[in-house]
Amino acid sequence: IGGVVYHQATSTIGLALDGNYMDLDLAGTPDVTRWAIDGSVQWEPVSGLALGVDVGYANTDLDTAGDTDELLAGFRVQRTF
Repeated sequence: IGGVVYHQATSTIGLALDGNYMDLDLAGTPDVTRWAIDGSVQWEPVSGLALGVDVGYANTDLDTAGDTDELLAGFRVQRTF
């Protein structure tokens, strides 16, 4: 299951927050539970040019291997013609 919230804070700044959860339990395989949350800020200084920063955290729990934590960040430049 997952969801996202997006808010256009100003005419040039957009904010997004999304999260998801998964619980996989199949016969004969290890159980997997994963949840994640991500946030982003996007700035559009001129029409067609977007600069964005994304940060996310995820936790994956595999019965046979234990927990794995991930912290990811990225910067994006996008030009739309």
